[in-house]
Amino acid sequence: MAIVRMSAADLAKRKAKADWKRPDATTEEEIERQAIEDGHPTLTARDLKKARLVMPPGSVNVRAIRLRLRLSQRAFALKFGFSPRTVQEWEQGRAQPDRSARLLLAMIARASKTVERVLRRL
Repeated sequence: MAIVRMSAADLAKRKAKADWKRPDATTEEEIERQAIEDGHPTLTARDLKKARLVMPPGSVNVRAIRLRLRLSQRAFALKFGFSPRTVQEWEQGRAQPDRSARLLLAMIARASKTVERVLRRL
């Protein structure tokens, strides 16, 4: 595969225009049918009313959670699927857990035995 260098002007000339006629003509029923065929569940208006937005905590005190569980950094990391280095970085303030990690850490803080049970089954 060769690398081709083009100016922005050349790229703009070659850029294909999207044909929106077909997507615009697709009905909601067709979209739902296609989603089901693709294996994606569809949500009804009733499902959406019951749904709630999950917001992760803004910050998590990883050290406090780990100490409450009486685990070393290494044991905590291995038990819950983190790298020991990552736990160390979090505790020393050199890195912050991302959204997913904050959610998992919040679950560990509230129900560590349940999280352990779930992780053992993976």
